[in-house]
Amino acid sequence: MSQPNHGWVDNFDSYLPYRAEIDAFLSKSQGKPYPSVTLSLKLQDSKDEDLIQLCDLLLGAVQMALVAGSTRTTKKELGRIVARWCIDLRSPPWEQKLGLHRKFNVWAFPDKDGQAYIELPLQLRINEQQLSFF
Repeated sequence: MSQPNHGWVDNFDSYLPYRAEIDAFLSKSQGKPYPSVTLSLKLQDSKDEDLIQLCDLLLGAVQMALVAGSTRTTKKELGRIVARWCIDLRSPPWEQKLGLHRKFNVWAFPDKDGQAYIELPLQLRINEQQLSFF
């Protein structure tokens, strides 16, 4: 989270290029195929960028589904929508009610072996009998 007025600043603009280049170097040194990676990031104010706002909204809804950390009704409802998507994704594609196969995926990392995983522990509980706002 980046809130300069509260003294919280994310270091992703310096960390992300560094981490991508280190991962590429380590993979190559271990003989794994990995493309050469160099990144150049440009910081944008999200108030001027609709796609950044959409991405922020989706990430916030996923976070709400995972940690249930807000009391705001709208945030909780958006989190419940994402929680339903995550639950649906655990079914085989032919059994999914929402048809999200290859359209939505949430992965976490790292697991105990340093790998990505998809069995996410959702903290936000949903009542399937409850009518949705949307």
